[in-house]
Parts: sequence; C-alpha cells; structure tokens
Amino acid sequence: MTEHKANEENLSLIDQENQEANFPYEMHRSRDTKYISVGNVVMLCLCSMLIGTFLPYTLFGENPISRSPQLPSENETKEMVDNLQHTRTHNGPQIAWLMSFPNSGTSYTLSLVSTVSNMTMASNYAWEHYDNDGISVPVFEKGPYWLSPNSPNRPSKTVLTKTHCGGYCHNCHVKKSIETPHSFLMHCAMAQGIVWSNKTQDFQAISHVYDTSEVDRAVHLIRDPLDNMVSRYHLGIHKVTKQNKTDLIERYTYTPEGFKNYCDDQSDVQDELTSIYVDQSVLELIKDIPCHMDLFRYVQWHNLAFIATEDFLKIPTHILHYEDYNRSFHDSMQSLLDFLELPNSGAIEPFESGKSYRDYYTPPQIEALHNATVKLASSITWSHLKRYFV
Repeated sequence: MTEHKANEENLSLIDQENQEANFPYEMHRSRDTKYISVGNVVMLCLCSMLIGTFLPYTLFGENPISRSPQLPSENETKEMVDNLQHTRTHNGPQIAWLMSFPNSGTSYTLSLVSTVSNMTMASNYAWEHYDNDGISVPVFEKGPYWLSPNSPNRPSKTVLTKTHCGGYCHNCHVKKSIETPHSFLMHCAMAQGIVWSNKTQDFQAISHVYDTSEVDRAVHLIRDPLDNMVSRYHLGIHKVTKQNKTDLIERYTYTPEGFKNYCDDQSDVQDELTSIYVDQSVLELIKDIPCHMDLFRYVQWHNLAFIATEDFLKIPTHILHYEDYNRSFHDSMQSLLDFLELPNSGAIEPFESGKSYRDYYTPPQIEALHNATVKLASSITWSHLKRYFV
C-alpha cells in the first residue's frame, strides 16, 4: 500500500518550497493607466474589459525568470478564445489546468494524482523540476513542463497542470494585485522554462504564453479563506527561517500573536489600501483584520478563475475543495481521477488533516471577513465560499 499522508504543516512547507520562486510576482501598469473606483471586484474586471485596460507586468526576485513575454493584446486574446474549437496544433494529451490561489493544497493534489495514477503531471513553473541535465522538458513547444521529465509514464489523454494564474502577489500594493479577465487568463497560460544557451554557456530563462486551445478542462481548487491566509503567513515565516533572521524568527511565531506581528510589520503596504481600489464599505469592514489585503486578492482570484473557465474558455471545470480530502477522501480522489480520465492504479493511505487556523481570528473579525466576502465575491464565487461562513 502506497503511503501518501499529508497534514497542514507538511502541506504548507511543500507549497512554500515550490512557490518560493513565484512569491515575488509583481505587476506594473503604464503611467497613463486610470484606476477605476468600484465596490465589487467583478465590476472592476468587467469595467477593465470595456475600456480595454492592459496590465503589463514583470517577474523578478529569487526565481530564475528575469524577463517575461509581452502578453497578447485584448483583441488577440479574444481571437484565441474564439478559435478554441480549431484543429489542435499538437498531438498528445490535452491540458487540464489545476487552478489554485497559492497555498491551497496544489502540491498535495499534484502529488496525489501522480501517485495514484502512476503518471507524471505538469506545471507552468519549470524551475520546480528539471531533467538530469538541469533542463526543463516541455509538454508542448511553448510549455507547460513535465514535473518528472525522465519518467516514461506520461498520460496519453489529460495532463494535470499547475497554474496560479495572476493577481496573487503577497504583501504588495493593491494596484499590483489587480487583474483584468484578459490579463488573468494570459497569466494562467504563461509557462516559464529553463534552457541551455550555447551563446552564453549558461542556463537561460524563457517564458511563453501557450495556446489555450490545448486546455480542454480545469480543476478549480478552493481552500477555506481563513486557513489560506494564515498559510500564506507561514510562507513568510519559512522564508525568514531560511534566511536565518533571528530577531524576526522570534517575532514571527506560529501563533495568532506572531501572525498579528507579521501583518503589523507590513502596515506600510496595507495602509495604502484606499477607496480608489476598494469600495469604502468593504474597506471599513476589513481594515482592522491582519493581512486584510489577502482577502481582496483571494476573492478577486476566484472571481477571475470562474470568468476564465466559464465565460472565456467555456471548458468543463471540476470544483475541488481542499477540505473534502478530509471529509470524503476516497470519493474526492476518485471523482478527480474520473474527471481527468486517469487510472486508479493502487491503494493509498487516507489523508490526514491538519488543524484549522480560525483561532488566529476573533469572532468579530470572522464576521467582518464574512460580510466583506459577500460584497467582493461574484454570485458563483460566493456559492462556493459560503460553506466556510455557516
């Protein structure tokens, strides 16, 4: 029997390691961009589409990606979406996006599916895995990239592919978190690889936006927003620990007090949240909640994920709640495999749930998060999030 246990802390560490490169993700608007004051993230996205807002961006930080391709224009994106039914340019498996806001259980889900199906899966982020020569191996010419490049066991029909899309930067100004449906979709399809350059005699980062006609389905992973926000804090702790910052290690503990300390230290960023970006009534609800901007990012992300799969791509989507692994592990696992048309090749140990982090928030804060989520979420997003507030 294959052992495949996970708990909250292990899950966080797995995702932290794999997201270390994604973590510094930033977006920048052109100087003449006008910001829109709206009370609802979906309205912001729709207004952005109407005025043709385009968000250039840069990837930088600890990851090997130092340059990014120009995203297709709004018209080019619409053409890509309109032509989804055209003849595919590649033979082989089609892509099933595993769409998740960071620290939602992405790495566990990929590992689970790979283990149970005895197949390797894929990721848009090739720096996570290389072949024996340190080179990323693409599924198609422009990505995504195989997680186990040297494995002979590759799915013939559907390859589950990790993508965090866009708008998830941590402790950044809100204007760097805002995405349009167009830019969000293109970030979902952006693959970043590593190749060897004969010219420079060194490894070189490459980035491509691959054709979304290769994507024929999606798994939308959702986690309790309160747990998700605290898990993002644990990512910050993990980085501080790796950097051996003793004073911060003592201040940023795995406790509600450490969480508050961490968020208070980011107040120079959080205080820049104004009604220019978020409706004043929402701001009033969440302004006293630690790391409150992550709620805005979280809800916006899920709003845009539903727009991408339902309105733009119009592809079958399997909604997977991370907590369902604990409530009905085997049913959840088999339902996922059936959706992906992957085999169940063997037994696996039940999922071991970690603790909930609701004690990091006071009851009034949870109520405020509830009310703010209602205001920020689209109807379909709220239908999947309300279970966390009843």
